[in-house]
Amino acid sequence: MSGSAGGMPWRTRGQKLQLVAISAATVGALYGAGHLLVNSPMLNAPASSSQQDLIPPASPGNYRDGTFTGTAQNEFGGVSVEVTITSGRIASVRITGCNTFFPQTYIDGLPAKVVTAQTADVAAVSGATGSWQDFVQAVQQALRQAASSR
Repeated sequence: MSGSAGGMPWRTRGQKLQLVAISAATVGALYGAGHLLVNSPMLNAPASSSQQDLIPPASPGNYRDGTFTGTAQNEFGGVSVEVTITSGRIASVRITGCNTFFPQTYIDGLPAKVVTAQTADVAAVSGATGSWQDFVQAVQQALRQAASSR
């Protein structure tokens, strides 16, 4: 096998470079397509949204006292919450229902984060984005109820 370079005697240097370029382009195209799919606004949008969903809840300290509920659903399931307001502030958040693709344990830490931050805008849960979105939307729905009639 004279003239073999790198164990591929049937390839010329130009063919090797062309193969590398095609492979790199293929990997880049697949990565780009996956990135677009994962970050698609349609994938990350709530399954059902109304004009009311676009109205943010009131700022912390501007809620009426009581216990308020919220529910949100998407194609992966849904989450229901109960938010308790005391002295105009978020005192507690409890997940009352969770039938999402991932177990509830993936989002169990979110209620405490909402109480600490005094907002539904908490960091996403990697690997359970749909469950996190449902949780956030359910809390926002409950907070809008607490803000109405204020």
